[in-house]
Amino acid sequence: SAAKILESLGEYIQFLDSDDLLHPKRLARIVEVFRETSCDYIYTGFENFCGRCGMTISQRMPEREGDPLELYCQGRLYMNSLLTAWRRDFMVQVGPQDEELYVGEDNDYAIRALLASRRGQPIPEILACARRGVGDNLTRRLNTFEGYRSRLRWETMLCRSIAQSNISSAAKQALTSRLY
Repeated sequence: SAAKILESLGEYIQFLDSDDLLHPKRLARIVEVFRETSCDYIYTGFENFCGRCGMTISQRMPEREGDPLELYCQGRLYMNSLLTAWRRDFMVQVGPQDEELYVGEDNDYAIRALLASRRGQPIPEILACARRGVGDNLTRRLNTFEGYRSRLRWETMLCRSIAQSNISSAAKQALTSRLY
C-alpha cells in the first residue's frame, strides 16, 4: 500500500504477488544494476509457468534498446509489479498506487512512472516467474464492468498524456492500433 512505501527504509522496492516467484539471483542483480546506473526503475525478463504441471507456458525478454515509453506504446514493453523494481525515491515522486482501482493498479502505476521518467534499465534475463492456471483468475476480474472501468481509466490517462508528449508518431499510431 501507499503508506507502506512511505514507511519503507530501503533504497529499492520490489513487489511480490502470491502467484509470483523471484529468481534466487534477482535481488542481487537488481541492486547491482541500480548501483551501476542512474536509472529510476529496472525491468527484467520473466516466464509464465503452469501451476499444475510446472511447464513453461511463455517467456518474455525486455528489449535492450529503445525509449521505454515508446516501447510500451508499441506493446513491446510489459511492466507489472513482478517485472519492475523501483528506486524508492522515484516511487515517492510518482506517488502512490491507486488502490481504488478494481484491477490493474500496477498498469496504472507503470504508465504514470513511464510518463514521469524514461530512465528505465532493462535486464535481459529471466529473473521472475508467474504461476498460471491456479487460484484467483485476474482475467475474470478484468472482464467485469468494474474491470473495464479500471482499464478505461488508465488507458484514458495514457492517451491524454501521450497526445501531448514528444514520442514518435509511429509509437502513437501503434498505441492507437493496440487500443482500437
